[in-house]
Amino acid sequence: MADEVANGSLSKAAILEEKRQLEGRLGQMEEELEEEQGNAELLNDRYRKLLLQVESLTTELSAERSFSAKAESGRQQLERQIQELRERLGEEDAGARARQKMTIAGLESKLAQAEEQLEQESRERILSGKLVRRAEKRLKEVVLQVEEERRMADQLRDQMEKGNLRVKQLKRQVQEAEEEASRAQADRRRLQRELDDVTETAESLNREVTTLRNRLRRVPLTFTTRTVRQVFRLEEGVASDEETEEAEPGSGPQPPEPDASPEAQPQ
Repeated sequence: MADEVANGSLSKAAILEEKRQLEGRLGQMEEELEEEQGNAELLNDRYRKLLLQVESLTTELSAERSFSAKAESGRQQLERQIQELRERLGEEDAGARARQKMTIAGLESKLAQAEEQLEQESRERILSGKLVRRAEKRLKEVVLQVEEERRMADQLRDQMEKGNLRVKQLKRQVQEAEEEASRAQADRRRLQRELDDVTETAESLNREVTTLRNRLRRVPLTFTTRTVRQVFRLEEGVASDEETEEAEPGSGPQPPEPDASPEAQPQ
């Protein structure tokens, strides 16, 4: 029984090991399959490109063959005509033979011209291919140059928009500064007018005080107690008005009305 259990354990371990090996081989085969699929795609791409090239070359070859076939057919036709004329030349008389020789010479000349024309067209076709490739290259360069100029134009337009925005901001700041300066100028003129009014009022009060003092100096020295108190109150009122003008500029102080004339009492 123990041997069977041991054999079963060994068999299970062998099976697990074989399973891991198979899984490893399966993973490796999947990687190889992916690689082969990638290679197959590359080969398919190359095959498609080669097919396109073959089709293009086949088309060109067909055109060349058609052109060559036409030229060869023309040449063979001319050769047949020459041969026929030569055969007929042997059967005709000398005069006709001379005319036939002239005809043959003309046909040979035409054949030479046709061959020369064929070579000329072949050279022109090669030159046209070179010119087409050169034009395509120049077109690519022009397209790149146009894209670069468009990019530069977009950059310049962005810079111009930013510059215009900055100019508008500066204009608005200048306008605000001018408005602020105008308000400050108006405030200065208003304060100057108020200062002129206060100065004029103070000068008027000073003149009145000076007049009152001169009048007081001219009256006799004997006053009643009531008259002296009125004079003191008048001087105190003038001083109080001057202090009020200094504390509140621009306010129009009302000067006190002095008595018309102090009453002197005889001793």
